Amino acid sequence: MTLYTAFFLLGFLPISVIVYYAVPRRARYAALCAIDLVFYALAAGKFFWILPLFTLVTYGLSFVKGRVGFFGMLAILPLTRLCGISAVGVSFFVLRAAAYLYDGHREKNFVRLCAFLCLFPTVTAGPLTRYDALRDGFDKPANYPLIERGILLALAGLVKKLFFADALYAAFAQFHAGGTALSAVAALLCYALYIYFDFSGYSDIAIGIAAVFGFDLPKNFDHPYLSRSVGEFFRRWHISLGTWLRDYVYIPLGGSRRGKGRMLLSLGSVWLTSALWHGSTLSYLLWGGWFFCLIAAEKLLLPRGVHLGHVSTLALVLIGWVFFFSKTPAAAFAFFERLFCLGGTLLYCRADLYNGMRQFPFVLLAAFCATPILHNALCALYRRKKVLIYPLAAAAFALVLSCLAVGAHQPFLYASF
Repeated sequence: MTLYTAFFLLGFLPISVIVYYAVPRRARYAALCAIDLVFYALAAGKFFWILPLFTLVTYGLSFVKGRVGFFGMLAILPLTRLCGISAVGVSFFVLRAAAYLYDGHREKNFVRLCAFLCLFPTVTAGPLTRYDALRDGFDKPANYPLIERGILLALAGLVKKLFFADALYAAFAQFHAGGTALSAVAALLCYALYIYFDFSGYSDIAIGIAAVFGFDLPKNFDHPYLSRSVGEFFRRWHISLGTWLRDYVYIPLGGSRRGKGRMLLSLGSVWLTSALWHGSTLSYLLWGGWFFCLIAAEKLLLPRGVHLGHVSTLALVLIGWVFFFSKTPAAAFAFFERLFCLGGTLLYCRADLYNGMRQFPFVLLAAFCATPILHNALCALYRRKKVLIYPLAAAAFALVLSCLAVGAHQPFLYASF
């Protein structure tokens, strides 16, 4: 089960909300824990026991002094991969639990800890949350403005995922199978938009559903393709992961406070950790190495306040996505050969022109929706004429149901990490 299936949206979620708010407030964490475990059992299949077991391990490690628990939890991730365990949500769980241990929390109520670590909207693909952000949410009364905003945000995320991301992935697959430079350019643009709508869509759904249950989580994406530097891009992209890496890798290793050498060591550790967290393939290591070099160059060579600019940043980020979606370095360099029209590659063919003209309006619409223009307009409308938002929300839900009826949806990309 995922956050965008008809069974979840029309069955599991409404029943869960009713149960959560029907029980006495002091018992909500127990109700949420039960909801979390049922959701994960339906999502993880035969590996349903993994996260409850890891929660028990986290509970035990929290009473060990020092940083033993933190490093012990981080060691679980490579061990699960070596053992061939590919349960959904393990990577995000490990980082969430490691942060809990690093911060020195010692929650004595195991059920309450399980409700936090396995919070079902965020359990499979984040965003990463801290215990402090959720600890008081169990005891608060129903916050109806927050619930309303959560419903609207979840609807926006569903539209991102089901209407935009799935169609963009289909376009990417079509262009990626081509053999010309034009098809490579189109594939790269479609992939960049696909991964943004897929992951930011999931984040919006997760944050919106968490808000329905009374938890106010920070945003995870901030229109990253408008960044003026690569460093700014990753401050706007997957914000919760970037914050985790900053607080638990970069700063503890010294960051930029102990000279350029320590800064490079800290930055290299951040990108090595990020690459290995996504996967242990050479392609991910090249992806991490590419962005390490770019951000290190920005820190060392650009004067404070000077930026690369929107176009240059976007071009560099797009090159990095090639390593991300390529299964092997050979596949990545073969794609670059096509992209730059090397090795006798054709510039274009008639099929590219036909497919490009057919996909262009939708890709242009997606690119427009990746900017803050529409988002800001809807937020302004919500503040001034809230009543007009309701028919738009109903239309968005009808669109979501229509997309669900079509079927054959692409799984959330980050749920595989």
